[in-house]
Amino acid sequence: MKHIKRLKFGQRYSKFQISLARHKDIKAQRHRVMENSERFFLRHSKEEFKIEGIIFTIIILFIFLFHGVNCLADWDKGLELYKQEQYANASIEFQKIIKNNPKWASGYYMLALCQLNTGKEKDAMLNFQKTLEFDSNHAGALFYMGKKYYERQKYNEAVEYLTKALTYSKNNAEKKTALTLRGTSNFKLGKYDSSAADFRELLLLGSKDAFTYYMLGLSSFNNKDYENASIAFERAASIEPANREYEMLYLQSLLNVRKYNDVIKRLENVKMQTEGDQETIKIAADAYLGAKEYKNAILYYTRLKNPDNVSLFNLAQAYSAQEKFSKAEIILLKLKEKESRNDKIYDLLGYIYEKTGKLNESLEALQKAYNLTRKVKYLEGIKRVKEKIKQQMLDKEIK
Repeated sequence: MKHIKRLKFGQRYSKFQISLARHKDIKAQRHRVMENSERFFLRHSKEEFKIEGIIFTIIILFIFLFHGVNCLADWDKGLELYKQEQYANASIEFQKIIKNNPKWASGYYMLALCQLNTGKEKDAMLNFQKTLEFDSNHAGALFYMGKKYYERQKYNEAVEYLTKALTYSKNNAEKKTALTLRGTSNFKLGKYDSSAADFRELLLLGSKDAFTYYMLGLSSFNNKDYENASIAFERAASIEPANREYEMLYLQSLLNVRKYNDVIKRLENVKMQTEGDQETIKIAADAYLGAKEYKNAILYYTRLKNPDNVSLFNLAQAYSAQEKFSKAEIILLKLKEKESRNDKIYDLLGYIYEKTGKLNESLEALQKAYNLTRKVKYLEGIKRVKEKIKQQMLDKEIK
């Protein structure tokens, strides 16, 4: 429970920083990203096989000028078959072209595309490599190499090829997909700055779908840029209001920037059901605690069926703020058994004992907190309690 933050009220407890236990599981995030990205690419995969007419015009002129009319006829036939999705027959025509022109990069590239569409991935990869052997700046081959490395979860290699593809690509749709792949690869590699930059660039190119905002939000969140994360998640949630994960991440980001009242209003506005919804109950409890509405905080924390240690500690803080010290003490003593080296537990116990006149117990708890961390702030409490004990002893002597 090392992430638990102190609730402070009165002179000693004037500030509050709420700790958040959710969305820290990076492996789980990366798994969800893989699922979401697969859905995204299924929607966009057909665009990847489109080659703009102007590019074909240039290629045809190149063939006519340097390889003759017969080669041009083979190219036209292969291209027509490819457009008709007769990929096996198109492969035959492009193989003819390669046989007559073994160093022609575009022939290998088109053959590779046909092989991709007929499930011959290994052969396609070899021909993309041959394309790059004769034209190292071929954007299409670089793109597909990067895409295949991404699908194989070789993210470093994916980033390398996709970066080169983006340098040379003139195809806007291809650029968007390449940025999405590179941004997702960077996220999986833990390079959250680079990932966020890729998805911001995607927005500039006009990709304003929910997935782009979602990934920008996740990258920003993991980079502890919670303000921008909240903006991105809000946009994702507005595009796909039925997606509960977007809404939860948005609320979580608002909590991290301490916009507790905004969270409370949002929960009311979207009419999210809190009965039995443990995640929403937790968010509501954290928001009420941050807003110092301790009564409501207690109400929601006590609705949690299996509260984690963070929630239990926060509940103890809420009880302390309401001066229900005995209930807070019971919780803290149980937590101490689970996390005997958590200084914040002893700190809050010290405060409770001081408030209830158990000065020796308070001194012992504060001394334990100091011994665990050597934080100077605990010395101040120790000094204050010692003075109270001394004064208490003097009062007894006088009597």
